[in-house]
Amino acid sequence: MSPVIHWIPAAALRRALTGFLFGTTGGLIAVSPVGKTSGAHINPVITLAFWMQKKLSGLWL
Repeated sequence: MSPVIHWIPAAALRRALTGFLFGTTGGLIAVSPVGKTSGAHINPVITLAFWMQKKLSGLWL
């Protein structure tokens, strides 16, 4: 059992917080230098596929 249940007992609040955090993470990736290079792909396999198709000019390893 997760300790978060003790910190935030309301299930709806935990779901809202999780959604907010996922959305914020995605938004921050989109505006970061990595997001600008990769088109904000969170899945690295998608970025690698774009790079292999020469749709990206560089890939940081």
